[in-house]
Amino acid sequence: MENIIFLIVRTDAPNSAEKRLAAMEAHIEYTISNKDRFYVGGAIRHIPDAAALGSAMIVKADSLDEARAFAAMDPFDKIGIYARTDVWLFNVGVGEWLPEDLKKF
Repeated sequence: MENIIFLIVRTDAPNSAEKRLAAMEAHIEYTISNKDRFYVGGAIRHIPDAAALGSAMIVKADSLDEARAFAAMDPFDKIGIYARTDVWLFNVGVGEWLPEDLKKF
């Protein structure tokens, strides 16, 4: 797999909290089975204990199409939790989590 990095940001659909909880186990299994793709990922919230508003992740893939397909295979996506999914090429400059060959500074 190439080291092309993508940022995936998803916004939950209104009233999707129950669906999210119901599909959480399948989502976690999908995430674990694909952990080699992730640099970082997780739910986004306004405050720590609030319900999730969506998710954000930084992943590696060989192409934009592959990153989009990876996002679409998530069980959360399959049952309509997300109202919106954006996938962007992510030109990383700094970060402790980066492999040495990708660090620019």
